[in-house]
Amino acid sequence: MDYINAELRIPFGDFERRIIPQPTAEGPYFDRYLEIVKFCREPVLPPHIQQVHSNDGWLCEMRVLPIAKPGEILAEIETIQPRTGHATITPVNEESIGGFTILYWRYQSGKTRLDHFLLLATLHYYLLISSPYGDGENIRKLIESTEYV
Repeated sequence: MDYINAELRIPFGDFERRIIPQPTAEGPYFDRYLEIVKFCREPVLPPHIQQVHSNDGWLCEMRVLPIAKPGEILAEIETIQPRTGHATITPVNEESIGGFTILYWRYQSGKTRLDHFLLLATLHYYLLISSPYGDGENIRKLIESTEYV
């Protein structure tokens, strides 16, 4: 099953769209999402193996965001580090995946690794966040298969 909006077709397979209240133009940039899409269904594992549990059954998410200035985005990423203290944020890298410009960084706290991919498209930006298992390679493959409609 593909996620399709006025701009992109993303081949998530199984996913769930969330109804989101009207976005605000104030507050942290990453909280100004227009829509959230949950993907990476949580596997059913025995309790002694299951390391991560999600209340809604999904481990990854995508936030559809309004276009923003690069400086605003980078400034917000830099503020994450002081708020958490015990976690580390890798430097932001810009790369090209599947013809899209992507900003990539990783948030790590203990064994939890959250890979972040900000896909810079024409109408919106798309923040894809991996599961706590750090499966960023799966998201890279997903972005490679993404196309403009």
